[in-house]
Amino acid sequence: MSDGTWLRKGRTVYALESAGWRKGEEQFRNRWSFHVQGGPAATLEEVEEVARTAQAAPAMKLALQEAASSLANVAALHDSAYADGIKRRIEAALAAA
Repeated sequence: MSDGTWLRKGRTVYALESAGWRKGEEQFRNRWSFHVQGGPAATLEEVEEVARTAQAAPAMKLALQEAASSLANVAALHDSAYADGIKRRIEAALAAA
């Protein structure tokens, strides 16, 4: 799972790394994991949504970086306050990523 994919089983989110090969099959080991728990006021749906959102973090980061790159191309075509607004949005997206 070297592609940065995060996996989820129930409310546990985890990432694996290669542990080499054995009998012609790649083996994996846990790189890290965390379990999402809710407090007394949290619904099961809220807790599940947090786990799904956490699992999607690498894909969301990539999407933000790609969007920032696209916006930078648009900003390069404009020399105005419009471009300044785009640049601020790029900075915010990259800061969030």
